[in-house]
Formats: sequence, structure tokens, C-alpha cells
Amino acid sequence: MTPRRLNALRQNNHPGPTVSAEIVIEALGAQGDGLSHLNGQAVHTPLVLSGETVRAEVSGDRGELVEVLSPSPDRIAPACRHFGACGGCALQHFEPAAYLAWKTARVEKLLAREGLHPEFEPAFAAPPGSRRRLALHAHRRDARGCARTRGLRSPGGGRPC
Repeated sequence: MTPRRLNALRQNNHPGPTVSAEIVIEALGAQGDGLSHLNGQAVHTPLVLSGETVRAEVSGDRGELVEVLSPSPDRIAPACRHFGACGGCALQHFEPAAYLAWKTARVEKLLAREGLHPEFEPAFAAPPGSRRRLALHAHRRDARGCARTRGLRSPGGGRPC
């Protein structure tokens, strides 16, 4: 997704008056914002976790966290003193094992949408200050388990699997 598209998705799509509301975070969205509903409308709130009850200032489809009223058991103190202010590391407050489970489930869901259901090795966290980007490469296999590579039936030069 391009940065321009990502910014467009994060913009408030339905501006309106700001309302202070108590909301329950139902799930985490693809970018880590909490998803909830207020008066039948979806609200996206950063810096929250699934299952939390929070007070937020809501304008249109965007919420700004004011106070965590009932924290998730997965909430921890973020390591960085700038957390929440700088805009980076959006899920530092997410317990590491729970974060990895959430991230793995996101990847599984995206692959399943394409009809792919691979087995996953256990996820691991990259240490702070290290590379945190990932490129996945996959080969679709036919019913016999043959990988399709560069138009060949199998990587063995066209020989049967």
C-alpha cells in the first residue's frame, strides 16, 4: 500500500462534532488502531487494545484516547518515553507474546483470503533498533503438491513431481 493511500485511509472520513464517549474496543485493525462502534458507526482509535474500555474524544470515524478505564490484560508499559507522541511503534503497549499472536493471525487471515493456508513456524520478535521489515515469497502448489515456478510444472526442469 502506498504512503498516500495509507494516509487517506487514516484520515477522518466522516468529520463531525467531537463527542466524549466511553467505548469498548472490539478488535484491532490492520494498522493497529482499535475498532469499536458508537451509535452504529465504526470508530478507529489508536493506542488501545482489544477488550479495553476507554474514554475517547470521537469525531466522525476517529477516536483520540483520553483515558483507559478498563485495561486489557495484554497492556504493558511501553519501553519508549515518546510512545504515543511520535507516531512510531504503535503497539509498544501490547504484551510481546500477544502481539506476535495477533500479527500471525493477521498474516494467516490475509493469506487465507487468497486461498493459501500454509503452516507457520512460531513467530519471533526483532530486537529494538534492528530491521523490522519482512518480504514473503510463496509458491502456489497444485493438488499434487507441485510448485509452479516460472511456468514449469515443477522446479526440476519440467520433470514430473
